[in-house]
Amino acid sequence: MRRFSSVCSIIAASIALLFVGCAKVDRAAPAGAGPAKPAVVSATQGKPVAPAGRSLVTTWTVGMTVNEPSRVASSLRAKTEELGGYVASSNASTDEGTQRGAQLELRVPSDKLAELRASLEGLGDLTTDSETTEDVTEARADVEARLTAARTEEARVLELMHAKTGSIGEVLETEKELARIRENIERLDAERRTLVGRVDFAMVHVSIARFSPSAWSTPGQSIMTAWHDGLHAAKAAAVILAMTMAAVAPFVLPAAAFALLVYFAARRFRQRALV
Repeated sequence: MRRFSSVCSIIAASIALLFVGCAKVDRAAPAGAGPAKPAVVSATQGKPVAPAGRSLVTTWTVGMTVNEPSRVASSLRAKTEELGGYVASSNASTDEGTQRGAQLELRVPSDKLAELRASLEGLGDLTTDSETTEDVTEARADVEARLTAARTEEARVLELMHAKTGSIGEVLETEKELARIRENIERLDAERRTLVGRVDFAMVHVSIARFSPSAWSTPGQSIMTAWHDGLHAAKAAAVILAMTMAAVAPFVLPAAAFALLVYFAARRFRQRALV
């Protein structure tokens, strides 16, 4: 009985030591598991990031009201060139030498779009802000696959031509086929470069308008503006009236002269008849 108790005590002590050792190993394991990996922070600060391997075309449309449209337009041009982009088109509207607004179409590297967005802060009040993304991964893969196949076919035809086998007619047909293949290669390569350009450079449409304060907040300026608008309207009405008279004069003047001639002739005829 004592022997059995001793055996049980030994077994219990062994099990206790086993559990203590496992606990120590579990606690020590994190220390030797290597340094913790740093958290990956997105450069866009929470904005959606394109999945790896996807080809995305981004279009951003923004409208804003500012105090000086020309200054803001120049600032956007400079920032776009600084980021490695370019101005695709621009249009400015003026009134008596004062720029009233501007429309810009910018092409900016897709990975620099967040910087351009940040540069707009403080330039004016945003009135519209919309961004769309188009996934052209499949279209790009299809074009590249067809381009690879066309180049493989071109290499095969060139091998046949270098072999110089066959009749003159067959050689001419081979040259025609090579010309067709190369034309197809040029078309596919242009299509591929267009897709790559759309993916690499985001399209940005910017509409800039001059800020117009409410009439009640600036009564003096509002009255002067109304006065100038009235003068412009009066000038426009006078010009339109003069243009109308000038347009009808070639018809009215001969008709009036003929009417006067008939009137005096009829009057003279009556006087003779009375005599």
